[in-house]
Amino acid sequence: MSYAALDPYLYLYIDELVPCQSRSIVGWMSLVAALSEVFALYIAGRVLKLLGTNLSSIIIFLAFSIRFGGYYFIRQPYFFILMETMHFFNFGILYVLIAQKADSIAPPGLSGTLQGVALGMLFGLGRGFGLLAASFIYTFTQQPFLFLIFTLFNLIVAVIYALYSILNRDLSKKSNEQNNNTSDIVIESDIQLHEELLLTSPTKNKLDNQIDEL
Repeated sequence: MSYAALDPYLYLYIDELVPCQSRSIVGWMSLVAALSEVFALYIAGRVLKLLGTNLSSIIIFLAFSIRFGGYYFIRQPYFFILMETMHFFNFGILYVLIAQKADSIAPPGLSGTLQGVALGMLFGLGRGFGLLAASFIYTFTQQPFLFLIFTLFNLIVAVIYALYSILNRDLSKKSNEQNNNTSDIVIESDIQLHEELLLTSPTKNKLDNQIDEL
């Protein structure tokens, strides 16, 4: 949904602030965003391996929040160029993260299909809903208010996802501990059964020998 506020509403906002310089500013912003994206795609594998998927997802939401916050609070459009460095996380890392996650959970032979569905949900359906919401906000409120709403939206989602990750990690630890305890009980019962067999086998052999002597 956050991509819906970037294109075209960010460019319309810049054109309203500085009509004569908007094209050059948008051009520099696109250049910085493209360079950040290429660099992110080059090292995305190492970044995801270092940070993990959960922490990377939280950073992506925070990067969106910082980006939209800059658009709202900065009044000089030339400084918007600095905010485009967040495209490193907002597209490069995000794209590879979705592709890797879809590949890891896809059934055999359906990796490409699931990746296409996931990316279609992100850049198609999600952006469509975002455009509807952004058009309503941009039309009936002050233009900068759109970026403030998306700033708060991404910040709230980042907090919710962080709490979810912590709870999910705790539940995973508890389930692993329960599985370990269950395996220990099974091993102990097997050991006890084996010891009982060893203890009873000599007695049985003695009885067999006495019967043979008789």
